[in-house]
Amino acid sequence: KNSLFIHAYFFVPHSPFLLLKPSRSVSSIYLASIWLTCHAQYCLLQITPPGRVGTTSFEFSRHQLVRGRAIKVNKYGEFIGIDNSPTLPLYTSKGKKNKKSTGSKGPDTNGHYDSYFVVLKDGSSDNPHDEYETDLSAIDHFVTRDPEFPDHANLQMRKFNLGQTRRRTKTLVSKIDSYQKNRRHQLTLKENATLSWQGILALILGLFGGMLTCIIGQFYDEPSSIGGPGARQRRQHNAGKRRQPPKKMSKRDAANGGFKKAY
Repeated sequence: KNSLFIHAYFFVPHSPFLLLKPSRSVSSIYLASIWLTCHAQYCLLQITPPGRVGTTSFEFSRHQLVRGRAIKVNKYGEFIGIDNSPTLPLYTSKGKKNKKSTGSKGPDTNGHYDSYFVVLKDGSSDNPHDEYETDLSAIDHFVTRDPEFPDHANLQMRKFNLGQTRRRTKTLVSKIDSYQKNRRHQLTLKENATLSWQGILALILGLFGGMLTCIIGQFYDEPSSIGGPGARQRRQHNAGKRRQPPKKMSKRDAANGGFKKAY
């Protein structure tokens, strides 16, 4: 029972923290995402930043999408430069899959990660298209401005999930350019942050600790208290009762077998 008490003493205070850590991670970091869904005439951008913040939805015209650009960022998601490395073919001349062309979670030899921009432009009232173009001021805190083109805004898509996916950024950039050139009429880009293995492990340990604590609690008996206020008086009172001699029976009760006769 002492060993069971020790295990319960360890798991009771620690299991809530093991459950709380991954739940906070899920709600604050691992629900972050950036989705871009484009149709024939318009695009819908949905951004869910880390933390207990709601999702920002922004709709803009198809003609406000300029292009896509492959970039390099550091481990904090900060822009390093444009990725000008050549695009390797998926298959070799012999028809075999090119292992060098497969995407990498990173980082590369320089410690940089692959990401990409979706370049948007501000809406104009005198646009040649019969469509309403939206002002980008609603997403200014999510984009960066290009000094060479002040009316262009760079939206970094792969920002919250660096090092978590193998999808090639240049393949995604090609899809963006194909949509912008009317070669395709639908485009869907989803960048979701996933739960790390540390969070999954902490969640499992927390659940296991909680169940083990409940099981141990069924076999643990609380020891009786031998101290406390009034314990000495109770012991003396009980001892005095034990020292009292038995009462003598009368001859009439003894003749009746020890029972008093009802009169």
